[in-house]
Amino acid sequence: MIKISNRKLVEGFLRTLVTESQNDIDHLIRIVDKMGKIGSEQAGREFSRTGLSKDKIKRILGFADIGGDPDKVLEEMESKLPKGEMIHQGFKELSGTVDKVESLGKKQKIRIDLGIVRGISYYDGTVFEAYDQEEEDVGAILGGGRFDKLCKIYGKRDMPATGVAGGFERLMLSLERKDLFPDIQQHPQVFVVTVNETVWSDAVKIVQQLRSQGIRTDYDLKQRPLGKQFEYADSLKVRVSLVLGPREIKEGSVRLKNMKTGEEKNVKLSSVVDETQKALQ
Repeated sequence: MIKISNRKLVEGFLRTLVTESQNDIDHLIRIVDKMGKIGSEQAGREFSRTGLSKDKIKRILGFADIGGDPDKVLEEMESKLPKGEMIHQGFKELSGTVDKVESLGKKQKIRIDLGIVRGISYYDGTVFEAYDQEEEDVGAILGGGRFDKLCKIYGKRDMPATGVAGGFERLMLSLERKDLFPDIQQHPQVFVVTVNETVWSDAVKIVQQLRSQGIRTDYDLKQRPLGKQFEYADSLKVRVSLVLGPREIKEGSVRLKNMKTGEEKNVKLSSVVDETQKALQ
C-alpha cells in the first residue's frame, strides 16, 4: 500500500496558522512527520513547546490525521481547505497524482495520508511511503518524493526531480513474516583451506577455477590456523573442503575432504574441478 501526501499542501496549511521563518516551519513539519511513531499526544506536547496555542495544535493534529480513500478525501478537502496559493498548488499536485495513478489502473493501491510529509526539508511536492498493508508495524518499506529545487542548492537551476529510497531490513522482515523468501541456495558449497600463507595465491587460483564453473566457493582471508579454518568451513555448512599446503603444491595435488563423512583423498590440481563436481553430486 502506498500512502501519498504533498509538502506544499501541508506547508501551506501551517502557514495559515503561523507566520514563522522557513526553519520554524520545517521544524513543525518534522513533528508532523514523527506522529506515526510517537503518537498524537507526544506530538501535541512537542507542538506546545514551540509556543502554539491549544486551538492551533488541535487543528494541526486534525489536519495530519486526514487520510483514506483518495476520492473521498479529495472531495472533502476541496471544500474545507483554507484559501492560499501554496495550498491550491499542493491540492492540484496531489489530485493530479491520483489521476495519473488511476490511469495506470492502480488507484486501489494508494491512500492519502496528510501525516506523510517526509522529514527532510528539500522535499517540495508530492511525497509517498510504501507499507506492507498487513504489517504496517514494520514501518515504511520505502519512501520518497519530489524535490524540484534541490539541484539549485548545488549551483544549478531548478530541475524536476523525484527520488526514492528503500529500507532493506524492513523489506526483509516483511518478506520473512510472510515466508516469501525464495528458496535460493547461496551459502558456499566448497571451502579452500590454506595450510600457510605461502600457498595463498595458488588457493585463489583454485577458487577462481571453481567459481568460473558455477561452484560456490569461499576461502580464508584472515590467515587463521588450520583448525579455525575447518571450524569456519563447518559453520558455513560447506559440503567439501579442499586443503592446500606446500606439499600439495609440490605434488601438483590438493586434498579433498567430504565434510559430512570426513573421508579424504588426494586429487590432481588439473582435475580439481571435475573431482569437486563429483563430490558435490
